[in-house]
Amino acid sequence: MMGNAPEHGANVVRDVLLHEMIHARLILDGRDPGHNSPGWSEWITKLSPTILGQEIQAEPIVPRRIDGKVQRVVRDGFLPRKDMARWPQSLRPADWDRGQPIAAPSY
Repeated sequence: MMGNAPEHGANVVRDVLLHEMIHARLILDGRDPGHNSPGWSEWITKLSPTILGQEIQAEPIVPRRIDGKVQRVVRDGFLPRKDMARWPQSLRPADWDRGQPIAAPSY
């Protein structure tokens, strides 16, 4: 727990469900559902203004030859892979309201 705020509350669950629904949509469309795919980048770019209240730039990070070496470099202003893979949680501020805990009594 972080202070009195739950680590995982209803808003976190909503974010996780949205994240997984994008994977499902890409699969249903016959597209690559990976976090470093064109489809993933398109969806998170399109949804971020509504979900996060901010625009983002995302694109697959592909090998490029720089100074004779093959490297995977994130273009300036674009999300790194680790943030694309954890979207939208990776872009939530530390003080974001995680929502009320969801009662899940054990048996």
